Amino acid sequence: MQYEICLVIPLVIVGFAVWIDYVTRQLKRIEAFRERLLADNPRYVTTGFECHCVITTLNGDTQKVRKAMLAVMPDGIRLYPSVRDMEKYILLPSDSLRWFGRPVKYHDQRNELWLHLEEDGCWKLVKLTLWRPSMQSLIRALKPIVSPELVTAYRRRRPYVHLGPVVARPAEQDIYGAWSLDEPLSLYVMPLYVVILRGTQVLRLLPLERIWQIAALRRLDAPEADGLVSLNFEGEKLAYAAKDYEAVAAAISEAAKRSLEAPVMQKQKKKDEYDDEEWEEWEV
Repeated sequence: MQYEICLVIPLVIVGFAVWIDYVTRQLKRIEAFRERLLADNPRYVTTGFECHCVITTLNGDTQKVRKAMLAVMPDGIRLYPSVRDMEKYILLPSDSLRWFGRPVKYHDQRNELWLHLEEDGCWKLVKLTLWRPSMQSLIRALKPIVSPELVTAYRRRRPYVHLGPVVARPAEQDIYGAWSLDEPLSLYVMPLYVVILRGTQVLRLLPLERIWQIAALRRLDAPEADGLVSLNFEGEKLAYAAKDYEAVAAAISEAAKRSLEAPVMQKQKKKDEYDDEEWEEWEV
C-alpha cells in the first residue's frame, strides 16, 4: 500500500505541474492577443474570455457562446469565442443595431445587456453578460459609435416592453363588416418598433412613435374567432388577427407610449452625489 502511494504522489505532482504550465501558456496567449487588439485602438477590450452571449434569430436558430473576449471596434462589437483560433470573431455591426438596453439595474453579479440587430434581412436579439465593471466600460464605449436616438432610447426608464414573436394574420374588412384574413406572419413588439416577419425575414418595421389609435377588437362577424389588433400607422389603418390580441394590443400601446417619453434628465449634482446607476447613464 505504501509502495502504491509512493507511486501515485509523484504522478499527481507531475500532473499538477503540467496543468499549471498549460494554464500559464494559455493566459500568456490570451494576454498577447489582447495586446494585439489594443494596438488597433479599440474603444474597449475585456481582460479575458469573460463574456457570455446568446444570439437568437427571431423564428430561427439560437447560438450560444459560453466564453468570449469582447472588443468594441469602430465597426461594432466583436466577440472572439475561441482560445484555439483567436483570429475568428463574431461581429455585431454598429450600423445594424436598432436598440440596446440593460433590463435590470447594475448589481454586483453578472449584468446583462440586450441588443437588437437587423442583419441580412433577419432580426436578432443578442444577450450579453459581463461583470459589472466590464459592463460599465462596454456601455461607455458603445454610446459614441451608435446614433443619438439609440442613446436617448437607452436612457428611458424601465421596464422595456418585449412581446413575441406572436403569430398573426393581416385582416381587411369589407363594406359589410366581414373580415378576411391573409397568410400568417409574426409580430414582435420591442421598445422602438413593431417588427413584422414572415419566417425569419423582416417584412416591415413600424416605428412605435408613428403609431396611434391602437385597439383590441372582437370580431362581430365571427365572435368565436381570434380577436383583432387595430392600429393607425401614419394614416394607414392596419389590423391583425391574433389569439392573444388583447395582450398584443396592450404591449403595442404601452411601448408606443414609452417611445415618446423623454429620457431621465440629468440633475444638477456633483458626481459624488449620484449613485452608480444615475452617473453611468450620463457618463460618455
